[in-house]
Amino acid sequence: DILSLSNVELMNITGLSYQDCKNAIHITSKAVSPKTQTAADLLNPVISHFQVYLPTSLGPLDTALRGGLRLSNVTELVGPPGSGKTQFCTMLSILATLPTEMSGLNGSTIYIDTEAAFTAERLIEMAKSKFPEYFSNAEYLSKLTERVCVSVQLESSSLVSKLQCLEEDIIKRNVKLVIIDSIASPVRKEYDRTSSTERGQILSKQAIILKRIAEAFSIPIIITNQITTTYYQRKNDSLNDGDVSNVQVDDSSNVISEDHRPQIVAALGETWAHNVNTRLFMEPVDDVKKKITIIKSPIAPSASFNYIIESK
Repeated sequence: DILSLSNVELMNITGLSYQDCKNAIHITSKAVSPKTQTAADLLNPVISHFQVYLPTSLGPLDTALRGGLRLSNVTELVGPPGSGKTQFCTMLSILATLPTEMSGLNGSTIYIDTEAAFTAERLIEMAKSKFPEYFSNAEYLSKLTERVCVSVQLESSSLVSKLQCLEEDIIKRNVKLVIIDSIASPVRKEYDRTSSTERGQILSKQAIILKRIAEAFSIPIIITNQITTTYYQRKNDSLNDGDVSNVQVDDSSNVISEDHRPQIVAALGETWAHNVNTRLFMEPVDDVKKKITIIKSPIAPSASFNYIIESK
C-alpha cells in the first residue's frame, strides 16, 4: 500500500514530514524487492536460501528441467485444444500455494483467464486428488480457494490494463505465480493477418511487462499459447535444409500443394518466441494419456514425457 502512494499522499495520511515519507517509501521498497542471488545460489538451489524452481509434480520433467519451472522466467505451454494446458495450469496454481516443505511457494496465484475456461470445481477436485491428506483439512482447502485469484480478461486492451496493475496485486497478495491462459486468444480473435503491426505492438507490450515482473519479483510466469500451421516450401525440389523457406499461412487454409510440407508450430510467430525462456509443447496421445515435450530451454535438451490426467 505504501508503494502505491506518492510522498504527498503519504504525508496527508500519516501526518509525517516529507523527508520521513520519502524515507519510509525507500525502506519499504528495499524490504519487498527481490534479494540478489549469487551464481553459487543458482548452481546449488538445494543448499541455497533461495528457492529457484517450482516443481511441476511430473518427476521426469522436473528432473530434465533441473528442478521444475524456473523462477524469474517466462514459461510457455503450447498445444492444441484438449492437450491439457488448462489442467496443467490449474495444477500449478495449486502447487504454488503449498507450503515450502511440500515444495510449494507458500503464496498466492494470479490466474488470468482469457478463454473463460477456469473452474473452481476442477481446482478443488485436483487438489483433493493430488494431496488427499493435506486438503482433507477444510481450513487448508478454503485457504487454497482464497489464494487462487482469477481474473477474466477477454480482450487485448483489458489484458494489457490488468498486466499494468499486476505489481500492486503481487505485493498486496504475496503472489508467487502468475498464469495467463491464454496469451494468444484475445489477439487472434481481434487481429487478422492484415493487422500484424498492431498485433505485434500489443504482444510486445505484454511481453515487456511480463518479463519485468518475472525478474523484479523472482516469480515464474506461465502462459499458454495456441498452435498454427506452417508450410515449408522446397526451392528447386532440393531437400537440403539450406534450401528450405517457410511461409506461415492462415489456419483455415486447406490448400496444400505437393511442394509444401505442413508443420504444426506455436502461434504468434518467431518474434514472440524470443520472449519466452522455456517452451513446452503439449499434445494428446489418446483419450487418457498426454505428452509434453521440451521444445526450448536454456538448461535442458529436447525430451518428451507421457503423463495421465486423472478424473479424480
